[in-house]
Amino acid sequence: MIVNPVEELRTSNGLSAAVAGAAIQRMFALHLDKENRLLMPFIVSSPSMSLAQLVQDAGSHHH
Repeated sequence: MIVNPVEELRTSNGLSAAVAGAAIQRMFALHLDKENRLLMPFIVSSPSMSLAQLVQDAGSHHH
């Protein structure tokens, strides 16, 4: 979903670049809002969960 706007931003200038940049900014804002609404309450309500361990485990799956 983000690949197209990023590619457009990479190859554009002027107004096209501004539009692509705004689209990327909006996608990031929506993603952050979703994390804040869905993920953070779950993490807060799970005191035994280690966010640091989850991030470390997720990073090890990408190698």
